[in-house]
Amino acid sequence: MAHTATAQTSFSIPPKSYPTEVPFKCDAGVDRYWHVTSVTCTGRANGGYKFRIKGTAQKTSRSLSIDLFYLMPGNRLMTAGAYYFPSIEAGKPFSFEIVSAFSGYAPSKFNGFFISSEVLQKLLLKEQEETEATSNDTSTRRFGMPTTKKSEAEQEPAKPKTDPNKVYQSTDDAIEQLPEFTGGMQAFMSHISKNIRYPWICKEQKIQGMCLSASWWRRTVLCRM
Repeated sequence: MAHTATAQTSFSIPPKSYPTEVPFKCDAGVDRYWHVTSVTCTGRANGGYKFRIKGTAQKTSRSLSIDLFYLMPGNRLMTAGAYYFPSIEAGKPFSFEIVSAFSGYAPSKFNGFFISSEVLQKLLLKEQEETEATSNDTSTRRFGMPTTKKSEAEQEPAKPKTDPNKVYQSTDDAIEQLPEFTGGMQAFMSHISKNIRYPWICKEQKIQGMCLSASWWRRTVLCRM
């Protein structure tokens, strides 16, 4: 959130008295870290004017170069310069001075300072994106422990791939019912007698004898002409 001083709506150089409150605005990035609360002109210095900047740090930060602009009528910006703001520690107040508004380079009257930092704006944008990503997370908490909704692939245990050519042995300890021909043994023998065809070569040579049926039935069938 940007801040604007309410003591006056414009600033003239030179001011009528010292110290004089100077209107200002901060971009969201600067305000997120420095949270400036006042800018005061305290007097002349080195061909310009001294400005004391006060506030309370919102976040810890190393010393950074911050851009200052003059706020001109019509919301136009005019470059005032780049200044190093000191290292700050979250929750602690700060106060430091800069020298700006040099004669011949500063407008005689402006609406205040605009304090901006491209670096801090990018950091704030990244912070907001991370917050949104966290809020969109579907994780919930049960009994104080975080649990994350599993995907369908995770919910179902992986099934082993089966080889259609591989023969598997039964692992059952007992078979409740043995396989049986439909209709029982009598129907089976009737089926055999109706469907067995005596080999023609054996018939021509008048060969007869015993032959085995399917091995799993372990039965013998008498083949005669």
